[in-house]
Amino acid sequence: MNSSKFILGCLLLASFFIACNSQTSSNIEESPENATEADSNYQPEMYQASELVVLMRKMYEENKVLKEKIKNGELPEAMPEDYNNILTATPTRPEEIKQSFFSMANLYLDNYKVMTNADKNNVLSAYNNLISTCVACHQSYCMGPIPKIEKLYIK
Repeated sequence: MNSSKFILGCLLLASFFIACNSQTSSNIEESPENATEADSNYQPEMYQASELVVLMRKMYEENKVLKEKIKNGELPEAMPEDYNNILTATPTRPEEIKQSFFSMANLYLDNYKVMTNADKNNVLSAYNNLISTCVACHQSYCMGPIPKIEKLYIK
């Protein structure tokens, strides 16, 4: 009886090691580090930001600087010319862009011009109105950056 338990235990232990070993070797074979010469052209997919994302990130960074200038009593300069590319830059998912996006983008451009024409008494509200335009658009398209954008408001 003891020898049959010993043999059964050895078989179970051996099957455990075989199962673990075969799982590990199949994972190793699939990893890019162990690719064969035929697979040597393996390139992992890297995230590539769309033109629109790159432009909006630039606009965000420049609006952070603009926020500080306004807080220090400076008036904004003319809108950067490349902001007009918001209407033509390739989005991440072009099929999701509707006419409302273009309406909001044009409103942003108009609000930026209003802000640059504002005097010291009105520039703060004009700036916050500009940021509200960003938030309103992002409520329909790509909600992820809204908390970040809301930090641009001047209290």
